Amino acid sequence: MGACCGLVLVAGCRGPGKSGARTPSDPDPQVLRSAVRTPFAPARLRVHPLTSLSRDASDQRVITLYVEMLDAWEDSIKGVGLLTAEAIEGDRKRQWSIDLFDMQLNGPAYDPHTRTYRFVLGQLPEWIAPGTRMRVLLQTLDATGEPRELFDEVELR
Repeated sequence: MGACCGLVLVAGCRGPGKSGARTPSDPDPQVLRSAVRTPFAPARLRVHPLTSLSRDASDQRVITLYVEMLDAWEDSIKGVGLLTAEAIEGDRKRQWSIDLFDMQLNGPAYDPHTRTYRFVLGQLPEWIAPGTRMRVLLQTLDATGEPRELFDEVELR
């Protein structure tokens, strides 16, 4: 794939607790408030059915995650916020934090053909397999400018 995919993979693989990484349990309110108030703010988040387990060019297992943001009229949109993706199996969890306030990451991650954000998530533990739950959470602002959390969950295939 193109160079933008490498950028997404690197940024998307920051684990929790790393310096500079924010998580839904520890958001940066100043950054969250920097989002623009708009009636076209994300109102719903959907993990798109294209999301799947696969292998990258170097034959490493990856999750290709497609996330769709919808406004109040159910139209696909771009958005900003703090996105957290979690693979969950029993009491095991692998988490990736993606900063969609970073326009160097946000723009290239958006796929205009599917109207989704596409992220390639690597460094998968062996327990991640088809049937593993994939939960995605977006911390953003709603149309009134108030903080809002949107989420969706699917089983990996």
